[in-house]
Amino acid sequence: MILILVAALISSVFCSLMTEQLQKQIVAVHNDMRSKCARGILQGRDEKIGPAAFMWHMRWNVNFARLAQAYTDTFPTAHNLKHVADNLSDNYYYASSPKKLDAGKTVMEALKIWQNRVTKNSWDGNVLTQSHLAKNMADAVRMLWGSNAGVGCGLSARSRAGKQNELFFVCFYGQPMDVGKEIFKKGPTCSACTGTRKCDKSIGLCKGNWR
Repeated sequence: MILILVAALISSVFCSLMTEQLQKQIVAVHNDMRSKCARGILQGRDEKIGPAAFMWHMRWNVNFARLAQAYTDTFPTAHNLKHVADNLSDNYYYASSPKKLDAGKTVMEALKIWQNRVTKNSWDGNVLTQSHLAKNMADAVRMLWGSNAGVGCGLSARSRAGKQNELFFVCFYGQPMDVGKEIFKKGPTCSACTGTRKCDKSIGLCKGNWR
């Protein structure tokens, strides 16, 4: 009984790291990057990426977040998503320090690192290839995957005796990445936002009842 109570308390502490404000910041960073891509102004190393005929405006997905939180609570040392869900993709970040880590700053650092995969590597076209993966661009590609409409993340921390403080941050996305598929549909901004999918012209992203 004591072990159950302790486990519940620890889980509660971990969950509290992912605040509502942090959720909003994560979504905002994703949508800012996606908006730049959709409008054709996202700067890669050698070229500007986009524009996108269709790219979803992302929202926070509570189901993905629950899965991601359960995953980070296992303190994964690397990508191991196949043991969680076959139909999702994930971005993973790990940080350690002898000092206490600031959760919010660490998450923003992770997002920046993922984004910078674009600026530090040649884009190699709009169809996912092994070249993208070989250049460690998968993190940025997941953030830009046009048909991804939702993101949910988990954040856990631990400090072990005689070892450093650690933070584990994982984001889950609703579409797996498949080599040979378009990362996003290229074309005039929002030109494929049709029917119930409406273009927000101020950001160049498609919105709709996607849930």
